[in-house]
Amino acid sequence: MPREKTIADGPARTRAPSKGAGPGRTLCIAASIDNFAQIESAYGHDIALRVRQGVYERAREFCARESGLVTRSGEYFFFLIDRHDAESAGNTCDDVLEAVMAALGNKPFLSSRGAIFAAISASIPADNDAPFDLEKAGSDETRVGSWKWRTRYAADMQIAHQLLGALDRGELCLRYEKVCSANETTSVRYWHSSLTRVSSPRGGQPQA
Repeated sequence: MPREKTIADGPARTRAPSKGAGPGRTLCIAASIDNFAQIESAYGHDIALRVRQGVYERAREFCARESGLVTRSGEYFFFLIDRHDAESAGNTCDDVLEAVMAALGNKPFLSSRGAIFAAISASIPADNDAPFDLEKAGSDETRVGSWKWRTRYAADMQIAHQLLGALDRGELCLRYEKVCSANETTSVRYWHSSLTRVSSPRGGQPQA
């Protein structure tokens, strides 16, 4: 049975990698909140800290479901996942990365100023002898803006929340259409996507 272990930076109780995991069997993942500076600029320091703590809580919950550990440094998070357990479940490294990003960032955080999405990125650091710097492994982009920019950023968050909610409820869907070459009509050059209303109020056909 996996044992519980309390790690640094808070009373996170997560399961350590299984005892049989040897060298090369642990998957290391560095994740970050890429829009932390923007959230702080648009909503203020206190709300940004609550979002960061919320992401960390989600990271701990993820590790409680998996054989892993997580710690953090600011808006950067470092995971150790048991590769053997992941592969036994039929998951590739890319699957684990996608699962981490989904667990940390798919759902918005609700605040007095509306829903806030944390933009999460995750990667597997290079396996070399260089000293590991968690912050360098994450995003170092910092953009802040004027009051007008902050207002627009918060408004865009609410639009994203409404659109994603409509997609979850099945009210909207993405329709894909073939775009063919003018010279070779059987050759598909790319697919064009459009956001489509699933049904009209009168029960008509889907509308773009």
